[in-house]
Amino acid sequence: MGLQPELVSAVPIGGCMPCPYYLATGRSLNQDVPKGTLIQGEMLDPVPAGTLHELRVQQDRFFKITQTQ
Repeated sequence: MGLQPELVSAVPIGGCMPCPYYLATGRSLNQDVPKGTLIQGEMLDPVPAGTLHELRVQQDRFFKITQTQ
């Protein structure tokens, strides 16, 4: 019943990576998601990139956040 924040290791946003809480709130799911599953970027309807999304992309680039961390 709604989203709950959870701390996970830093990974780049998008695709099959967990979606940050602040980028998931208010967005619609495009598929059924079992209870307890971390919401991934690909599970959400696309939304035009906003300020928070752009800042996160810059943060990933600045801190060199990759899938292998």
